Amino acid sequence: MVEESELEPRCVSVEAHVMSRIVFVSKSVWCHYRVTIRAHRMDWTVPANVIKKRKPIRRKEQKSYLSPLEVLKEFSQESTFHGLRYITRDSATIFDRLCWIAATLICAVVGVVFVISAWDNFSKVPIIVNVETTNYPLYKLPFPAITICPAVNVKKTLGENLLSRYMNRTLDDHLQERFRHVLSGLSVFQFPFYYRVGPHFNLVNDLLQQLNSFTVSEFMLQVLPRCHEVFKECFWTGNRVNCCNVFHLQRTEAGFCYSFNSMTSEITRNCSANDHFFSDGETKDWGKEQGCSPRHNIASGSATGLEVFLEKIPEWDSLGEGQIDPNGARIMIHHPKAPPESGKSIYMPEKIASTFAVKISPVVTECSPEVRGLDMSIRNCMFPDEHHIKYFKTYTLQGCLIECRMNWLISKCRCHPYFYDFEQANLRVYNPPPGYQKLNSENASAVLNCSDCLPPCHDNTFLVDYDMVPDTDPTTKESTGHIDVFYKEMGAIKYRRERAFTLMQLIGKIPEEYRRELQKCCLFQCVLLLSVSFGGIMGLFLGVSLLSGIEVIYYVIRICRAIYMHTVIQRGRKQEPATVRFLVPNNKVSGFKALSLLSPIEPNYTNRRLVNN
Repeated sequence: MVEESELEPRCVSVEAHVMSRIVFVSKSVWCHYRVTIRAHRMDWTVPANVIKKRKPIRRKEQKSYLSPLEVLKEFSQESTFHGLRYITRDSATIFDRLCWIAATLICAVVGVVFVISAWDNFSKVPIIVNVETTNYPLYKLPFPAITICPAVNVKKTLGENLLSRYMNRTLDDHLQERFRHVLSGLSVFQFPFYYRVGPHFNLVNDLLQQLNSFTVSEFMLQVLPRCHEVFKECFWTGNRVNCCNVFHLQRTEAGFCYSFNSMTSEITRNCSANDHFFSDGETKDWGKEQGCSPRHNIASGSATGLEVFLEKIPEWDSLGEGQIDPNGARIMIHHPKAPPESGKSIYMPEKIASTFAVKISPVVTECSPEVRGLDMSIRNCMFPDEHHIKYFKTYTLQGCLIECRMNWLISKCRCHPYFYDFEQANLRVYNPPPGYQKLNSENASAVLNCSDCLPPCHDNTFLVDYDMVPDTDPTTKESTGHIDVFYKEMGAIKYRRERAFTLMQLIGKIPEEYRRELQKCCLFQCVLLLSVSFGGIMGLFLGVSLLSGIEVIYYVIRICRAIYMHTVIQRGRKQEPATVRFLVPNNKVSGFKALSLLSPIEPNYTNRRLVNN
């Protein structure tokens, strides 16, 4: 009999053994389930190089890359260009794609047309002119220079006496008639009437041969009527002034004349150079020397400017038909810094008890600093520091044209008029050297080319309106002419020339010296044009911006990279060894066959478990 105390431990060990087997069976069933599930999911392959060890796959080949078409699709889906995302959308129908393709193409074509139109406008009209104000203050502008050339510029009696004394011949009627042709030829030697000299000089050609050492400049100064013989009374802003103190000798293409308020007269033409055409209220900047500052006037209306009463020149001193005008005087209105132009002179005939009213309307033109960045041929103007002329201190269009004509005369006949004898003082009468061309040749007008003379970018011109009106003033009745020059309005018109496309307001804080350098940069000007005009047009039609351009560059680089990687991968796959795949049907693996893959249970597994426990 076995005691109960001895059976109790053995029963416990049997229970433990049974529990361990239950756990083992449970684990086996779980493993059977997992193996069965995995067997249904697995694709059993056996590589062909089981005998030869396969090389490890590179990490770059393991990474996936988008094809070029996929990159294009990503660009259309993510791009800021409007309309592209609707064309490549997966859910879009053929009708939707065609509609969006048509809409996008129409917007692109219209945008390109507008861009081309904007470029043409910029190329042809890069500068716009705006009216800045119609009431520009008169005190900021100099009063215009008034040049008066009397019709009798050669006194006949004095001229005949000087010629007879020079030739040491007795003056008779025949010689007097011949001298009259010489004096008439010198009197009509004016621009643009040079052709009138020939008929007079051709009649006395033998007499001219005896005047080789004759000083023409000094002779014309001697026979010119004196200041007190031309002017009777003068008034400036209503105050009486001495005419000979305010009028000075002036060289013009019409000969020697008298000028008021001119900085190019014989007295003031040596003043220091100054390129300011309007002073903006700082009159001291015009010149520090005495008499080198032009006069200003702030009033408008009759008798508020310059009034001049002319004297009567005796009839025996007149050449009659041998001079340009029978009587009276020619008046030239010009800027104080510019020489007078005889071709724009106004003729005032003698008329008793009448006033020749000359009404002045100043016009100011100013260029913005951005205009300097354009080429000179495009802006069609010059800044003061871009060109200098030889005969005058300040560059003006009138001075440049005069110098051009003088150079042309020198090149053609190796001579120049007596009134501009800057290069050869005391000009004398002499025969031109051999090889010269006549001034009346057929090709003379075609040779003259003054295309290099451009108007200044900062300019001040005067519009002139004149009329002869009756006057009952006693002084007017006693004189042969009354000239009244005054401002027509209380203000001047000011124009401003600017670039048609500019973004200067965005860089207003940049210092002036750096801003000027940016304005000269062609690349900077092109960026401004693209930003303002092209960007606005394409943004309106396609919704693009400057970042859209960067986006296009980014995706172009990605497409190039995708094409390169696609080529490299295809080349690598052709060089890899082929593999043989042995497939095991996923649905043919049973649960019990899967359990057979497990390791068998050892025979003494239970005893060892009992001993260990």
